[in-house]
Amino acid sequence: MLSAVAHGNGPNGITVLKAALVARGRLDQEHAMLYFQVIWSGLREPMRRALEALVIRAAHD
Repeated sequence: MLSAVAHGNGPNGITVLKAALVARGRLDQEHAMLYFQVIWSGLREPMRRALEALVIRAAHD
């Protein structure tokens, strides 16, 4: 989760965000939302759109 905050906007941002989503799935709902908000607030717009796409895709899988 903390790697997503630190490296989510970097060249491997998608990979880091995918890992954070997997880790988020192991948390209770309250903590999952809190971490998601922390990650979201640290991302620039292109990575926010990428994260949205990952979440939508995961919801349909």
